[in-house]
Amino acid sequence: MRPTSRLYPAGILANSIRLLLVLVALASLVRPTDAQVLVNGSSVAGQITVPGEVDTWFFTASAGESVEVRATTTPSPSFAPRLELIDPLGQLIGADERWHVAAVGGTLSIDGVYTVTIRHWGYFSTKTGPYQIEFVRAPGANEGGPLPNGGSITSDLDVGDLDSYTFDIAAGESFAVRLAELPGGSMVPTLAVYDPTGALVGSKAASQVANLGGIASVPGTYVVLVSDSSCCSLGPDGSGPYRLWFVRVPGANEGGTLQNGLPVTNTLDVGDLDSYTLEMTAGDYYLLRLAELPGASMIPTLSLYDPTGAPVGSSALSAVSDLEGVAALSGTYTVLISDSSCCSSGPYGSGPYALHALTLPGPSESGPLASGGVVSADLSLGDLDSYDFVAESGERVLLRLGEQPGAAMTPTMRVFDPNGALLGSSSLSTVSVLELVVASTGLHTVVVSDSSCCSQGPNGTGPYDLHYLRLPGPTEFGLLAADSELAGEITVGDLDSYTLKLAAGESFEITLAEVGGTALAPAMTLYDPSGTPILADGDGEVAGVFGSAATAGEHTLVLRDTNCCSSGPSGSGSYLLRVVTVPGANEGGTLLDGITISDSIDLGDVDSFTLLADSGVAVSVDVTKSGATSLAPSLKIYGPSGQFLAGDLDGTQAVVGLVTQGAGIYTVVVRDGGTSLVGTGGYGVTLTGAVLSPTSTPNVLLSAASSTDPALFDIGGDPLLGPRIGDLDEPFNFALDCSGTTGSTFFLLRATTELASVPISTGAGTLYIAGAPILESVGFQDQSVVLWFPISGGLEVPNDTALVGLSYVVQGFCGDLLGGGRLSNGLMQEIGL
Repeated sequence: MRPTSRLYPAGILANSIRLLLVLVALASLVRPTDAQVLVNGSSVAGQITVPGEVDTWFFTASAGESVEVRATTTPSPSFAPRLELIDPLGQLIGADERWHVAAVGGTLSIDGVYTVTIRHWGYFSTKTGPYQIEFVRAPGANEGGPLPNGGSITSDLDVGDLDSYTFDIAAGESFAVRLAELPGGSMVPTLAVYDPTGALVGSKAASQVANLGGIASVPGTYVVLVSDSSCCSLGPDGSGPYRLWFVRVPGANEGGTLQNGLPVTNTLDVGDLDSYTLEMTAGDYYLLRLAELPGASMIPTLSLYDPTGAPVGSSALSAVSDLEGVAALSGTYTVLISDSSCCSSGPYGSGPYALHALTLPGPSESGPLASGGVVSADLSLGDLDSYDFVAESGERVLLRLGEQPGAAMTPTMRVFDPNGALLGSSSLSTVSVLELVVASTGLHTVVVSDSSCCSQGPNGTGPYDLHYLRLPGPTEFGLLAADSELAGEITVGDLDSYTLKLAAGESFEITLAEVGGTALAPAMTLYDPSGTPILADGDGEVAGVFGSAATAGEHTLVLRDTNCCSSGPSGSGSYLLRVVTVPGANEGGTLLDGITISDSIDLGDVDSFTLLADSGVAVSVDVTKSGATSLAPSLKIYGPSGQFLAGDLDGTQAVVGLVTQGAGIYTVVVRDGGTSLVGTGGYGVTLTGAVLSPTSTPNVLLSAASSTDPALFDIGGDPLLGPRIGDLDEPFNFALDCSGTTGSTFFLLRATTELASVPISTGAGTLYIAGAPILESVGFQDQSVVLWFPISGGLEVPNDTALVGLSYVVQGFCGDLLGGGRLSNGLMQEIGL
């Protein structure tokens, strides 16, 4: 059935006739019985068959609903269409006339039957031909069907076309729609969204990508309208292929669930909307970063929605976008990835990207940190590197993060407790520093990232070192001896740590000197066995801590750089560490009455000596510097248990006199006493007073069963004397000669507390050792001589007078893997003073 047609005489130009014809048209408000109804979400075809013809179409609508009507001449252009929209009262509410595509539409104000008329543009033209009318009314239009959440639809827009789709959504949920023109298209892609009542929610047109989004205020079925909005005289006559993306939150999850700490790489197409989900519990801390990768050309945009679909936050920066915060609700969160390029072209950026997601508490990407250790890694663009450590409440942790050569970033680290709460953060241009006392026992997380600014976002990258130390806990370099001089190096961001075992009341003098003229500003802190800092220093070439232990146990010494300011402690360089603990120290040997020992103090040096005295003896120690040097001699004397007794400091000569308060080993410590501890030079130290001479007990040789049996030798100082406490020249050390054995063998060295009452004759030789073993060493060797302590000095006997007179027996064994072997001779020794 053809639509109703009316004829107008051609060639009559009088204005009165024109007016009459208009009045006739307006009077025809009652729908003719043969008129056709427009089909919602579809098109109808018609034809102007005679000049001056006006075709009429109808549709029924309610107030508040929206309509869009387009008329296209086919083929283009047979005539220039004029399209009119007339309301149920006969009022003209919209008109358009173009050479190719005419368009009218809007929100309707009353209920009833509406009329659409089409004719040639100009009443008295002779133009005729076919046309097509596209009609959409919202609600109701749904030509393309429901949009797939988190997906896309690819279709073609014909000239003058109106494509409609729908999606269902609840009030308060969020949605995003993007329309992209595909290669081969020639149009201005245009989007419109209508709510379930038909009210226009929003519309957008751009030369490449149109985008709309927001929060649904009304529950129900929404209509999405795809069209062209090209101009000008031809009307919106663009056409071509397009792709329509849709996301509704909650529910969208195109890319799947994000795994904690594991990055996702993907590619964003032009107009794309990529969606992922993230499970969180209320109170969790989240960190999200989105980085464009090489080859991309976009403004990476990151949006986060809570489990109800409400937007939590968004970020759009030119290289790396980031979001972080605390989850307010438990459930499934949605992460939306898009582009937000501007301006007239719309968000048309595309390319590869990396998405980093981390929620806390949760598993870390790189696993546990080792106390006293360092992790070297690389931070990629937008990266979030995570590590973990277990600590108990009250323990102290020290962290330093230093960028390494080749890096261009602002190194940033944050520490989160077992509940995901932020404990502390640091962000400096070269080295970031944190020192924290843990409040909760459990698994803590360290997050390493960049915090460069501004419009590009945190886009720094490069290699870094992460140093970690837990107190109390293992240290990097282990236990320090009573007399230690150690060379080391502080790299950028380094924390060098040592363990110092002290009894309550024992004293220490420790210095740290920068050597080689580097940029290092040496600093150190001494922590007690609970991890509490007790002494610290660092302001110049030499740092020093001096004092006594209030608590027995393993103390921790931490060395570091202390440069400031915005770059953080970024100095590096070589150092010398000198450690003197009392009792035990005896670097310079034993002082004897009236004898002067000449020595020197280098930068940061600490020298120690001992003297043996009975109780109640008056002694005096004199330290005088040699020549005009920068040395300001500092002299201190400590008692046998390590307690400080007396001291003196002078620019030239330091003298201390006292009466001993108990028998035993007294310790003398000499160093520079200037405020900056940088004085150097030679000196002489002289003891005056009646002191005891060192004592030693001769070794007792216990013969082997055969002259061909393995031979055991005392190689700790004098081979005929036992070791002495407080004397580095008489340590504990032995050699076992297994060179007479056949083939590869194993060896055993054992020291016991007792000598067998009667030597025991065995198939392997004579056995002398008995009682509890106090030391033992076992291993494999190849017909060689085995040193018990394969170092030149052997094992220093602790400076403890309770050990004087302790006797023991040492014997060795060299055997083969077939069960054969022989016992060596034995040696019985006694510890002297």
